[in-house]
Amino acid sequence: MLNGSGDDTFLSDAELVGICNAGDTREARRAFASIYRRHLEAVVHVARRYAPDPDSAHDVTQSTFLALLEHLPPNGPGVAIRSSLGAYLCIIARNAGISARRRASSLVSGGIVSNDFVVAKIVEPTDFGRILAGLPNAQQVVILLRFVGAFRLQEIAEMLGIPLGTVKSRLHNGIRQIRSSRAINDLIELGYKI
Repeated sequence: MLNGSGDDTFLSDAELVGICNAGDTREARRAFASIYRRHLEAVVHVARRYAPDPDSAHDVTQSTFLALLEHLPPNGPGVAIRSSLGAYLCIIARNAGISARRRASSLVSGGIVSNDFVVAKIVEPTDFGRILAGLPNAQQVVILLRFVGAFRLQEIAEMLGIPLGTVKSRLHNGIRQIRSSRAINDLIELGYKI
């Protein structure tokens, strides 16, 4: 339970989600607020990386937390944390950002621009998600958290609940596979140091 001051520093993400799963109570609302505060910075970082513009990044951030909220009672069945809530939210933000970029790109390329709605030309950078698509999911998550989320290796290990050595191994193997493909040039063009 959260104490009166809302101090959640000793509660894990799973414990906070458990409180949220209890239903629409004052404690559940405070637990969700704690989750929001705890993961906001990482979600914003991912949203800015993938969304086509700052306004879209703001929308992506909101839709990421809304997606979590919609799965919690009383509207949803609840959420089961299997690995890392932080990684889960970053993946939702990544997918929402990619969708926002596609929608913005289709507005320009599809000619859906009226006289009173001016859309700046969108230069779509190489899609980082497309580069990662050939990797196993476990490697994708580690690379996403490391290079897009800018988390330290120890933080990734704690978020995913796996040993530091496993994080290093997944990162190393993923980078090795990316280097062996043509995708490395795309990453370098995006400013990633691999």
